Amino acid sequence: MASLKERLMARADVSQKAVVLTTGGGEEAVIRRLSVAERNQLVERFKLGTSDPKAGKDEQGVTYGIAMVAASLVPPMTEAEVCDLPSAVADELAGLIMDFNAWTERSRKELADQFRTPAGPTV
Repeated sequence: MASLKERLMARADVSQKAVVLTTGGGEEAVIRRLSVAERNQLVERFKLGTSDPKAGKDEQGVTYGIAMVAASLVPPMTEAEVCDLPSAVADELAGLIMDFNAWTERSRKELADQFRTPAGPTV
């Protein structure tokens, strides 16, 4: 009999799914679940869960949210490509990926804060 890991990995609906982007004119994207190892690498890279004032951004200014969206698309996008997406599309993708990965409400709020640009003076 196959192990639980083997049975789960054999199911496409467990590892990835197609989604329709309402903010992207009905375009379809394929998203995937991150492995525990991938998630842990991102948590370490972005110092999540620490009191570090730079937590959530890396040395190049990339946020955890951008990296998470880039890594969760099939095929993956580069972080620069995600940064070039319309913000509404990136926000929608992040929400769909968080839902598919069963993120907690607290994690969702922390990530949502990274996608919001602080209000500044009007130009």
